[in-house]
Amino acid sequence: MALATYEENGTMLSIDLKAPIAEARRLGAADPLTRGTKLVIIRGYGSYRKNAASGGTDTGSGHVDFNAEGMTDAQAQRWVLYLRRVGIMAYFRRRSWWSSWLGRLRVPGWQRHVHCGLYKSADASKAMRDQWAEWLAGGDGLSGPEPDDGDRRVVGRTYAQYVALMAAAVTNVGQTVAVAARVKLIQKALRLKVDGVWGPQTDAALWQMWIVRKEGRARFVKYNATWRKTMQRQWGARVIDGVWGSQTQAANLATVKVVQKALGVVADGVWGPVTDRAYRALRAKAYRP
Repeated sequence: MALATYEENGTMLSIDLKAPIAEARRLGAADPLTRGTKLVIIRGYGSYRKNAASGGTDTGSGHVDFNAEGMTDAQAQRWVLYLRRVGIMAYFRRRSWWSSWLGRLRVPGWQRHVHCGLYKSADASKAMRDQWAEWLAGGDGLSGPEPDDGDRRVVGRTYAQYVALMAAAVTNVGQTVAVAARVKLIQKALRLKVDGVWGPQTDAALWQMWIVRKEGRARFVKYNATWRKTMQRQWGARVIDGVWGSQTQAANLATVKVVQKALGVVADGVWGPVTDRAYRALRAKAYRP
């Protein structure tokens, strides 16, 4: 059953494309790489058409092609990512490229464009559905066994799934803010950059503080002098000499207690099972490699 349609740039599009295209444009407008470019529909290459160049993909709903002339390859591929992110199968089509399948330069005669098909569009053509299957399998959507050269981090997502993910992100924003606040307390205790992001630097500093607290001098002396002094600074030791003395032990203990407060457990300086569970739980929510 044919879907309702709307018109843009003199081209008829199925109505289910309207919201995803608008969202992809919003994402691209916020990206410095794509901010100076636009998704402009190629006139006549929309839904419910019969352009021979589209190979039948445009005879149903969900099809649209965007002009990529004037974009760099990197810009076009970034638009491919944003289109895929919102549930649109998208491929960047160059004027020519080397075909490993044919063993020669492939020159189809079309302009640079981004070919699109809304994934799971209700009235999509058989040709479009076949392209979806090839997209999911890692192909480029053209004849021959050639690989997809677009960003495949988001493949097979529908627009409805994208909307649900965004709604969940809004619902969980309070939890995200609370997690970041606790990470900031830990970073402050370790005298790191306080940004609320548990990245590799925060992870390493916290792990070193924890393992040295558990194993003491035996662990501390395994690090080279530079690392030992770095840890002393992070713990706020009064003397930075790389030596495991009473001042370093006291600084480590004091830092552990502050971290325990941030984790929401008893600040007794003992890194036992309760502290360990709280540490691992927060890390699972906050760590960003």
